[in-house]
Amino acid sequence: MRVLTADTETSIYNTGNPFDSRNKCVSIHIKVNDEKSFCTFYDDPGFITPLRTELPKCDVLVGHNIKFDLHWFRNVGIRFWFLNVWDTMVAEFI
Repeated sequence: MRVLTADTETSIYNTGNPFDSRNKCVSIHIKVNDEKSFCTFYDDPGFITPLRTELPKCDVLVGHNIKFDLHWFRNVGIRFWFLNVWDTMVAEFI
């Protein structure tokens, strides 16, 4: 089973709200299973490519408050409907 852990960092207008046009996705951090983590920044060529490449190969997407990250994935053009999602914030709450 391939588990992708992901996190996005954004600008801070309106607490990073993905629906506020002043905000932008600044960086994306990913890690697959026990491999080394990888970070890309908005000014890197192919900024979204690592996430776009790894996401379809994975069985589970893990993140903290993942709803926020999923909105940003959509904002940068990543669409998917086939992945199991685990939110550590909800798991901790429960």
